[in-house]
Amino acid sequence: SFTVSMGSPDAGSIPDVSVDMPQWAKALTVGEWKEIPNSSLKLVPPTVTFTIGDTGPSSKIDAWTGLAIDPLNSTVYSVANGGHNDWPGNEVNAIVLSDENPHWIERRASSAQSQVVRDVDHYLDGTPTSRHSYYGVEFIAPLRRVILLGGYMYGDGNFTRSFDAYDTISNTYSHPYPNIPSSLAAAPGAPFVIDSTTSDIYGFGDYEVHRWNSSDNKWEQKLNSTPIYGFNSAAAFDSKRRRILIVGGDRSPSSSVGYAYDLTQNKLSPVTFTGESESVVDHQQAALIFVPAIDAYFYRNGTTAGASVYRIDAATMAISKFTVQGGSGLPAPVNGLWKRWLYAPQLGGAVYVPAYDENVWFLRLH
Repeated sequence: SFTVSMGSPDAGSIPDVSVDMPQWAKALTVGEWKEIPNSSLKLVPPTVTFTIGDTGPSSKIDAWTGLAIDPLNSTVYSVANGGHNDWPGNEVNAIVLSDENPHWIERRASSAQSQVVRDVDHYLDGTPTSRHSYYGVEFIAPLRRVILLGGYMYGDGNFTRSFDAYDTISNTYSHPYPNIPSSLAAAPGAPFVIDSTTSDIYGFGDYEVHRWNSSDNKWEQKLNSTPIYGFNSAAAFDSKRRRILIVGGDRSPSSSVGYAYDLTQNKLSPVTFTGESESVVDHQQAALIFVPAIDAYFYRNGTTAGASVYRIDAATMAISKFTVQGGSGLPAPVNGLWKRWLYAPQLGGAVYVPAYDENVWFLRLH
């Protein structure tokens, strides 16, 4: 275990708790899309530059990456994103959506190029490697930590099994957790889902289900020889029923589009959808969120442009197209959506981050 400080000289202002909804969000009606002006990450170039990496800082969003949101203050974080041969920087960026004029800041500067080593879990200064993070990013609200689970490390495309943390209060990196199971790092895109009531984390990978127990900081295999091959599947936790819905993805050899994993019974069962054709959620690299206030999941495709969002009733598994206003100019996500479709409970809606050089979008849900 280690802790590394060396944050940016100006770490930026992040509220501890947001007490009110900003006017820009209040002004929206349910189902209304809003493009947040001047919210492209491209407007905040990294303070540490590199002569290595093929595609530059655009890879922080565009290279198969996910983001995390702090539900207590509606701050979205990009942590050590990039990886492979694209971008070695492990800087931290944040955007406070509870502000009246949300914009990205660099919360923590990257390690210097002299500290970067290819194909290792951690650079010479002990900070985590940059990575394609896929679905391997979550937020532990009681600890105010962004956690990173695996991914494609900076270098020749090798997987890291490292399980790292970024503390949003102290602005420091640490490595206090055991490596993720090898079957969750066997291929890109294993979905990781946090149980928001216990902070336990579930991973669905190579026909296995694993749980990281927050109480004893250990991984435990819950199921093996499951009917799903979890990679590239969207997943979200239903806090009311204590179950995780997994949709789309690789799935082979199963023919079912969706599965529900019951946390209490430790049981994985195929889901029968009604309403809209289940083909609307049968995709790879998409994103799924659960909204307790509506008792429904909201799904967004990982490849297409436009305003379409699908609602899945958590009780009946009925799929319907959510009625929206605006959003006709929404761009498609670059290289999949992963965890760039996030629920912001304080704002009553969902955040959509399509690309590095595009603005952040917001959809009011309730």
